[in-house]
Amino acid sequence: MIRRYFEAKRLRPQKNVATMLDLRGREIRVGKCPPEGVKVEVGHISRVTFVGYVVSKVSSDDVIVIDTTDAYKVLKGGDKINFENGKIEAQVLEVLNQEIKVKFLEEGVITQHSKMGIPGIRLKELPILKYDDESDLNQIAVKQKFDFISVPGVVSARDLQDIRKSFEGDSKVAILAKIDSLEAIHQF
Repeated sequence: MIRRYFEAKRLRPQKNVATMLDLRGREIRVGKCPPEGVKVEVGHISRVTFVGYVVSKVSSDDVIVIDTTDAYKVLKGGDKINFENGKIEAQVLEVLNQEIKVKFLEEGVITQHSKMGIPGIRLKELPILKYDDESDLNQIAVKQKFDFISVPGVVSARDLQDIRKSFEGDSKVAILAKIDSLEAIHQF
């Protein structure tokens, strides 16, 4: 598809079009789940953990698998987190050995690839780019000479500097920062 885009652009130089790669940034997603999802009840206690990129562990009512290695570093007992794009709230009971023990405050079904939200003030403590983002940035955006990348969860100019440092070579790819929190607005 990328090859076809550049061929069309070459044949129609008078047309203004651009390519953009949308990265995930600090977004936290639930990993693999059964097709019916994971049903949680009010008061249910579960663990939230990162199991690695190559492990095919599936979430269950005992363990919710997420795609972010450092989430446990920014949470503490008493914090509120949410699942399913904010629909299901849980309270962190404790963080122990890279696992987050939570008690669900609302019932619902957690599905594969849905968002997990953490308190915004500590979101900036997570790396701006995940491993997959860095790979995509260089293997797709830089290598294919994309015009833009878009990164959500940017909270400071330092994030933009960190992204730029991840580029391999002398890239002209422009960065579109998705500033999606009040804290981030105050930083710019």
